[in-house]
Amino acid sequence: MKIPHPIRPTTHPDRHLDCEEAIEAMFQAVAAAAEAVGWTRHETAAALISLADNHALAIEAND
Repeated sequence: MKIPHPIRPTTHPDRHLDCEEAIEAMFQAVAAAAEAVGWTRHETAAALISLADNHALAIEAND
C-alpha cells in the first residue's frame, strides 16, 4: 500500500485533513489486522491512540 504525497503547501489550513485521508487506508488495515488476530476493537483503538499520543510527545520533546 502506498501513501500519496502531499498536494498542498505546508501552510495550507487543510493539509492535516489531506494527511488523514492519505494514511486512513493503512490505519484501517492495521486496526483490522489487530482485530483479526484477537485484539478487541476497544483494545486496538486504545493502542492506536496511545501510540499516536506517544509519537506526538516524542516529536515535541525533540523539537
